[in-house]
Amino acid sequence: MTRPPTLFQEEWWLQAAAGPDLEQVEVKWAGKTVGALFFVRYRRFGLRQIEMPPYTRTLGPVFSLTPESAAVRARHIQRVTADLVARLPPHDRFRQVLDPHDPSVFGFSQAGYALSIENTFRLTSDRPANEVWDFIGESKRNIIRRREQDTCIETHENIERFLDSITQAFGSHRHAYDFVAIRRIFAACLSRGCVKIFSAVDAAGRDVAAAVLVWGAGVLYFWLTSRDRAAAAAGAKTLIAWRAINFALSNGLAFDFDSYASQSGGQFVSAFVECPIYRPVVMNLSARARFAYAFRGQRIK
Repeated sequence: MTRPPTLFQEEWWLQAAAGPDLEQVEVKWAGKTVGALFFVRYRRFGLRQIEMPPYTRTLGPVFSLTPESAAVRARHIQRVTADLVARLPPHDRFRQVLDPHDPSVFGFSQAGYALSIENTFRLTSDRPANEVWDFIGESKRNIIRRREQDTCIETHENIERFLDSITQAFGSHRHAYDFVAIRRIFAACLSRGCVKIFSAVDAAGRDVAAAVLVWGAGVLYFWLTSRDRAAAAAGAKTLIAWRAINFALSNGLAFDFDSYASQSGGQFVSAFVECPIYRPVVMNLSARARFAYAFRGQRIK
């Protein structure tokens, strides 16, 4: 059978993330939709861009195919993916990150799209928490123990409290967070019971670190985080991650660190999981886009 959509492929998530900017192309066979591809469009550097909605970590086509053999399903997925690509509006750059188990990778490749990878780290739902505890090593365990002595982890559903922690962390510096989109997504998740916020509170009652956890289709994501660099005792985020892992595994969910944005972030998440798994990235660039990136001396990503 066709694999069920991930959390980020759910239409309610995409509508919350993109608002009125959400678009889609679809393929129908005998009047029935067998595939859909969601996206948002915008312009940057004068280039027509097709991207994923904000705060949507992976996407790719959503398939609705009837039960069939593996060989037939593979051919149908390739065909539907090619048809979806052909229906996209004119653009200079297309980019989407796919879930590690997305079946459309070959279809995009056959359609001429370039492939690369991003890394994420994931614990399967059947992984015993004590094995993770043993893996992280004595130094990390000692950090967690120390923070448990002077930091309290509060679980709540107050998104304004989390956004305040971001504002406090950045102070007078500008940040790129879209609070409007975050509030929309959080409200949609809250109404479906698939979101929690873990906040680390110090002895003075300050939120020194926090994380928003979202889940669906059997996977919990370490979705958004904040940390007060001036106030946070070292290891508050480590304690939150450990508690979040336990929350996921105790609820029968896989735990996904949701990739990372820097080398230090990669070192942090790799301390909990042995090996990364790959998120395929599919991209298509026009000659105009390649020239624009080359002219600006920017790396294509």
